[in-house]
Amino acid sequence: MKKKALLVCPELHKQGGVSSYCRISLPFLDKVEVFTVGTRSDERSALFGIAARLIGDYWRFLRLVVSNRYRLVHLNPSLGFRALMRDGILILIAKALGSRVLVFIHGWDHDCEARIREKHLGLFRLVFFRADTIIVLAGEFRDKLREMGYTKPIHVEVTNVETMIFENPSYAREYSDRTFNVLYLSRIEREKGIYEALDAFRLLGNPHSRLIVAGDGLEFAGAKRYAEVQGIENVNFTGYITGSAKHKAFLEADVFLFPTYGEGLPISVLEAMAYGLPVITRPVGGIKDFFVNGTMGYLIESKEPRDFAELMGTLLRDPESLERIGTFNRNYAREHFGADRVASRLQDIYGQLC
Repeated sequence: MKKKALLVCPELHKQGGVSSYCRISLPFLDKVEVFTVGTRSDERSALFGIAARLIGDYWRFLRLVVSNRYRLVHLNPSLGFRALMRDGILILIAKALGSRVLVFIHGWDHDCEARIREKHLGLFRLVFFRADTIIVLAGEFRDKLREMGYTKPIHVEVTNVETMIFENPSYAREYSDRTFNVLYLSRIEREKGIYEALDAFRLLGNPHSRLIVAGDGLEFAGAKRYAEVQGIENVNFTGYITGSAKHKAFLEADVFLFPTYGEGLPISVLEAMAYGLPVITRPVGGIKDFFVNGTMGYLIESKEPRDFAELMGTLLRDPESLERIGTFNRNYAREHFGADRVASRLQDIYGQLC
């Protein structure tokens, strides 16, 4: 008798959106087993070691699917060449063995998309269009797959947030006359809008405000130097945070600022809403599929720091709007982004396939 589903994902304890999504979803999924792919925590970067790991993964996957006869294999790549090459082979193995295949594309690299369209569209169709269903994080990504010729079901879904954020009353927002705290939480990279965030905070010009920059990345040192050279005061660079430190950062914040250039669907925005924060961001990726401008915060096309500063100032001067938007966001996030709700929708998709 075939078992129900095999969830293919990176190591569950690792940083990253895919690991987090799978880790948080698993307690709410029925009859699902996990198969680990990708870089291991103890892996050396030597080419021979990587090749040996890949071959070993394919062999273990083949044996596991043969012995357990899974009805469904659920893959979780991003639209990047390494992930596509790795998971493309897994698709071919799973389909050859009679399993149905669900592909959840978690990230969307536009450069990779352009190269696929220009040089590799035939191969991409040959392999990935064998999937019985695809999940994406934005309507625009669904439309792109349709343009490429995929005709089977496509679901637009979201990432998830931990249910304990909603269950534990200590995580509920509290409003007071304390310092106005602005939170930026992301990988610290130019494309994530870190320099726009720093300039916007400088232009806010409020001595009773504080900017918390949480995360690490290629621009961490550069962003710290920039803040020092520009004389931007009251900026706290925390580095990467998790657990209680992350909870504390969200609880202390009044506004979540994220002037990113492009995204799939950033988990930080969903978490900010779950903690009851108004969000100021840009209409990129899956954000624009659900975000209601003025109700959830502010969504603007501009990358100009002055425009973000003006919107932060609007919220700073209107505590009632802060509370109203925060309450709405928390309730909306509970209904749409909670891990139990997201897993329930995923289980429904499993049911449609097997």
